[in-house]
Amino acid sequence: RYVTAEASAIRAVLTNTGTGTGRLGLFVSTDGTGANLTERVSVEANGNVGIGAKDPKQKLHLEGQLWIADSSASTDPGDSSGDGLRIGYLASNYKLI
Repeated sequence: RYVTAEASAIRAVLTNTGTGTGRLGLFVSTDGTGANLTERVSVEANGNVGIGAKDPKQKLHLEGQLWIADSSASTDPGDSSGDGLRIGYLASNYKLI
């Protein structure tokens, strides 16, 4: 049914019992014990992939901010040192930041 390893799991999740369709989910522990697993990546039967999205609407659906950087760039949102591209949002206005 699913394979687990050290507080994480890859599971087949049935989403529609009538049609038998489902998705593949990657779950990780939110408390370090494995007792509370949270789905972080989802692959739908139609090929859509969600990161932070359980029901991806496009081929790649990301919920949250995206950070693309070289190894010298800071991961601190307030630090602009190094080379990188950050796509996200400020307050309630979605925009490139």
